Amino acid sequence: MRDNAGDYATALREWRGLAEQGDAWAQSFLGSMYYEGIGVTQDYAEAVRWFRLAAEQGNAPGQHDLGMAYLKGQGVSQDFEEAAKWVRLAAEQGLDKSQLALGSLYKKGLGVPQDHQEAAKWLRLAAEQGNALAQTELAKMRSSASGQEEQASAEESTMSQFKEHLMRQLQCHSEPDPTHALIFLLQRGLIRFEDRLGIDGESCFPIVGGIELDGLKFENICGSMRESFMIGVYPDFYWRAPGCCASNSISLGTLAPAWKVNKWTSRNRIPDLLFPDYLNPDGTRVRCSSFGVRDQ
Repeated sequence: MRDNAGDYATALREWRGLAEQGDAWAQSFLGSMYYEGIGVTQDYAEAVRWFRLAAEQGNAPGQHDLGMAYLKGQGVSQDFEEAAKWVRLAAEQGLDKSQLALGSLYKKGLGVPQDHQEAAKWLRLAAEQGNALAQTELAKMRSSASGQEEQASAEESTMSQFKEHLMRQLQCHSEPDPTHALIFLLQRGLIRFEDRLGIDGESCFPIVGGIELDGLKFENICGSMRESFMIGVYPDFYWRAPGCCASNSISLGTLAPAWKVNKWTSRNRIPDLLFPDYLNPDGTRVRCSSFGVRDQ
C-alpha cells in the first residue's frame, strides 16, 4: 500500500489557504477532507462548517454535503427539513446525486410531503444523467406500480449501450463512477461479489468470460469511490484501505500485448493512463481516476 500522508498534508495546506480566502470549491473540498478524515482527524462539526460556507455561496457539492449531514445528523442535529432544503438547492443546479437524494426524500416523506410523482421526477432526472442508483430506484417504483420484476432497468440497457458507457468512462472526460458498470455486470452474472479482491483501496472483480471493447478483450474490472455515502450504499462493491484512495476510479485489465493496447487507446482517444495489471502480472490496465480527468 502506498503512503499518501505527505500528499494529503500538501493538499490540506493548499485547500485550506484557498478556503480561508473564500473559494467555495476549496471550502467544499476541505469539508470533505474533514468529513472523511482524509489527512486530518475526522471532525463532522468542522466539515459542516466548511460545507455551510461553500453552500451559502451557491456551491452545489457543498449544498449537497450539508444536506446529507443534516439527513444523517452528523456534525449537526438531524433535521430532515433542512436536509431537503439544501439537497433541493443542489438538485436544482443539476447535481445528479442530489436529485437522487431529493427523490428518495419525496419517496419516503422525509422533510417533504410524501409524493411519488415528485419522487419519480427527481429520480428520472438523476437517472437520465446515468446515475445507476437512481435508475435502480426508478425501476423499483415502476415495478411496484406495474407488477413487473425489479430487473426492468437492466433490461432497458443493451450490451452495446453499456460498452459505449464504459468507453466514455475510460476516456476520462468527466469524473468516473464505476457503479453503473458494476451493477450491469453483476445483474448479468459477469462478476460475483464472492470474487472481489481489495487491492490498495480498489475493488477488483474478474469478468466471467471477459468483455470485448472495440476488438480488445478485458479480463477484469476495478473501481473505487471516495464518498462514504456510496461506500455505505454499496458495501459489497467498494471498500477503502486506511488512509488511502480519496478518488473515484474505474479500470479494466487486459492480457493483450502492450503494443496492441497502445494502438487501441490511441484509436479510441483514451489518455495514456496505462499501468501493470494488479490481477495479471503480464497484463496491462487502462484506468481513469478523479486525478486524471481531462478538461471537457
